[in-house]
Amino acid sequence: MLCPQCGVKLAHEPGTFAASTPEPQDPPDSPPFLRRVALGGITLLGLYNGLKHLALAAMLAYSSAPALPPGALVCLLVVATLAAAVVAGTVNRRAEVAGLLLAAAAIVGYLVPELVLGGDLPEERLIGIPTLLILVGLAGGLVGRLMIPPAPNLPVFTPVNTPVAAPRRPIRIVWWRVLVGTLVVVLGTNYADLVRSWLLALFHGQGGAAPFVAWQISVVAALCGGMMAGAHTRGGFRHGLLAGLLAGAGTIVAVASAGSQPMILEFWLEQLSVTDSGPLPYVVLGGSICLATTIGGWLGEQFLPAKRKSRYGN
Repeated sequence: MLCPQCGVKLAHEPGTFAASTPEPQDPPDSPPFLRRVALGGITLLGLYNGLKHLALAAMLAYSSAPALPPGALVCLLVVATLAAAVVAGTVNRRAEVAGLLLAAAAIVGYLVPELVLGGDLPEERLIGIPTLLILVGLAGGLVGRLMIPPAPNLPVFTPVNTPVAAPRRPIRIVWWRVLVGTLVVVLGTNYADLVRSWLLALFHGQGGAAPFVAWQISVVAALCGGMMAGAHTRGGFRHGLLAGLLAGAGTIVAVASAGSQPMILEFWLEQLSVTDSGPLPYVVLGGSICLATTIGGWLGEQFLPAKRKSRYGN
C-alpha cells in the first residue's frame, strides 16, 4: 500500500475484509433429460418416415410393388431407433433410460396400429420385435454416452470446517434382492409356455416358432429378474451374477425334474442340433440364463442407482 498523497510505502498495511456475497451457481453441465428424449423422439419419427419414403421410392423405381414388406419396415424401425437412441444418449447421464423410452415409443407406434386394425401378428413378432427394439435402444443409448460423455462433476471448494464426504464403503450384498430376482427368473423361465399361451389369447396372434418365443420370454424374465436384483445397490453386476448363478442352477433342476420336455429346452436342442437332452443343453441353458441375469443386474444399477450418503447424513 502506498500513501495516496506522497507515494511512500506505508509501514503497516491495513487489513482487508472479503465481502460475504454468495457466489453465483454454475449452469448445468448437460442439457435436461427431457430435452434429450424429445430430440431423440424427433429423430426417430423423422428418420423412420424418411427412410420409409426413400425405400418405397426405390422399390417403385425398380418394381411394381405397392408397399414395403413387413420385414423391411421392421429393419427401418430398428435403424431409426438405434440412431435416435445414440442422439439422445450423447451428453446424457441417463442415456440408457432415454434409449429405453425411445424403444418403448417405437414399439407402441408400430404394434398398436397393427392390433387396432385387426391384423393377425405371428407370436414370434409379438415377442421378438419388442425385445429387439429394447435391446437396440439400450445399446444405442450406451453408445451415445460413450461417444460424447457428459461433463464430469467438478468439485465444489468449501471452507475447511465443512463436513466432507466419507470414503467409499465396501459393497454389501442385499440378499433379499438376490433371492427375489432369482425367483422371478426361475418362474419366468419355467412358465414361459404358459406366458406364450396368454400372449396368444390376448393379442390374437398366430401359432408357430413356439420354442423360439419361449426362449425370448425366458430372456426377458432373466433381464427383469436381474434388474430387480441390482436396483438400488452399489454392486449391480455382482448382485446380477449371484442371482444368475442361483437362477441357472434352479432352472436346470426344474427343467430336469419336469415330467415333459419344456419348449425352452427344445429351443436349445434345435440350436445345438442334438436330439438327446444330455448335459450340454442343460449347461448352455443355465449359462444363457446366468449371462442374461448378470446383464440385467448391471442395467438395474444404471437405471436405479443407490443413494450415496456421507458420514454426516448429507
